[in-house]
Amino acid sequence: MPLLFIILFVAAIFAIWYFTDKKPNQIKKTIAVCGVMLSIIGLFAFINDPEEAEIVAKPQPVSSTNRLPKTGETKTLPIYIANEFTTDQKGRAFISGDAPVGTTVTIKETGFSLTTTENYFSLPYQLTKQKDQLITVLFTKDDQKETKTIRVIAPEKLIQDSSH
Repeated sequence: MPLLFIILFVAAIFAIWYFTDKKPNQIKKTIAVCGVMLSIIGLFAFINDPEEAEIVAKPQPVSSTNRLPKTGETKTLPIYIANEFTTDQKGRAFISGDAPVGTTVTIKETGFSLTTTENYFSLPYQLTKQKDQLITVLFTKDDQKETKTIRVIAPEKLIQDSSH
């Protein structure tokens, strides 16, 4: 969305120049000035928008390919998932990320799985010990399989409570 405001800003600056020097027209120049102000306000709104910042901080892909596989080469699933998740004070977390529609996502340690109906998944996980744990998440679609090891981080309060 910020790209739209950047394009509006550039077009409005061009329009101000055009309707000032090339073909003077005060009304259209005023509209162009309003466009510049609108684009600046829109850009500041997106800079301060926490949801937009969350999109920028999206996890890196486990593996991805946009080309067709060569003979003998296996194609990998385009999966996006963070390397670690922090639990709440009771040791609960939601393991979430992006995977193609129809992908079966399974937490190996619990056996809990789901098949994606959208390009997004979210699986609940409960720490079985009161410390950080590594879990394995399996992704399966057709004949393609991916495995990702995820770190589930216990909050300090949970660790301290268990040491007393």
